[in-house]
Amino acid sequence: MTVRMGGRAVRRGRAGAVFRAAWAVCILCLIFCLPAAVKAGEIDPLSDAVDDGIGMFAAPASWGVKDWALTAAGVGAVLASSAWDRPMFGQWSGNNDGLADFGNAYAFAGPGGAMLLYGAAALLRDDARARNTAWELGEAALLSSVLTGAFKVAVGRERPNARGNNHRRFHPGSFSDDRTSFPSGHTELAFSMAGVLQDADLPVVVKAASFALAGVSAWARVHDNRHWVSDTVAGALIGYGVARFVVRRNAERGVNMGYILPRIYDGGWGVVWLRTF
Repeated sequence: MTVRMGGRAVRRGRAGAVFRAAWAVCILCLIFCLPAAVKAGEIDPLSDAVDDGIGMFAAPASWGVKDWALTAAGVGAVLASSAWDRPMFGQWSGNNDGLADFGNAYAFAGPGGAMLLYGAAALLRDDARARNTAWELGEAALLSSVLTGAFKVAVGRERPNARGNNHRRFHPGSFSDDRTSFPSGHTELAFSMAGVLQDADLPVVVKAASFALAGVSAWARVHDNRHWVSDTVAGALIGYGVARFVVRRNAERGVNMGYILPRIYDGGWGVVWLRTF
């Protein structure tokens, strides 16, 4: 079975780059615009992100039986889904291209748009809950992306678009894009948003839709032969798991006293970090 590599693939690659750039702009908007609405005593962006990042990687040291059981179940789900890696390769090539394009776009536009919407609500309505949700969306996306990137390099799995029989070929330590298939970053981002919105003040149907749309993003990656099925399952578990970790940590953290503000100087601009003691 062959994989299409013509003009369509080139256009899709360019579209993917555009959407990644758009998502990066959304992250920058969150970093530089949202904190301008943050009041001292509500969010301490820098220390919160560093603290949560350290806590995320150190968490296994303090896990109990339940935590290890959940982790084992997740690993089991990934291993079980790997049975579909080879059978699903190339099954949708040439079909449902519009839906696949939407799924790829949503993985970046969904989380980025949600951050901007909640950030705007925080700024315009002085809504503390919206401010917190916007920050959690950004932090979950950031931390889950770091964890996903670490796994990609550590595992070094070949992507399916190289050839269809390489689902068991690994190159640990490789930074080559062709060898960073596991896990799926698009899927991780989409499910990190769904995980955060689970606690948001939204109708149940909207929360359910966020998971369904994240599933479309996962399917799109398999459709485009950019990931194996098990890559997307792992990405979904990482995104959701990190999101729930961030939400729980922020709920337990309590009050912090610090914030970031953008500042324009004569002939330039910068960022001011303010903290009370």
